[in-house]
Amino acid sequence: MLTPAEFHNAIAKEWRFFEWFSQKILLDYCIVESPLKKMKKEYI
Repeated sequence: MLTPAEFHNAIAKEWRFFEWFSQKILLDYCIVESPLKKMKKEYI
């Protein structure tokens, strides 16, 4: 059984990882999507 402090630390670490992971996905998505959208607009 975790103490409240340990529980809080575990959640904080997971949240930091989740935040980093979601930012990375968003950045990758933006970097990949932007040029493709520009190209599509030029061709269509």
